[in-house]
Amino acid sequence: MKNIHLGPTLPAFVSPNVLKVLVEKFNVQPTAGVEEDVKKMMAGA
Repeated sequence: MKNIHLGPTLPAFVSPNVLKVLVEKFNVQPTAGVEEDVKKMMAGA
């Protein structure tokens, strides 16, 4: 799976190193806010 959105807070087990791997391998992205997230998703991001 790729292009996963997590948030508004990341799970406690996600350390900076784990987050780096998740971003590089699976394009995990934190959520920002409803309006911004909808704009990103509608743009295909």
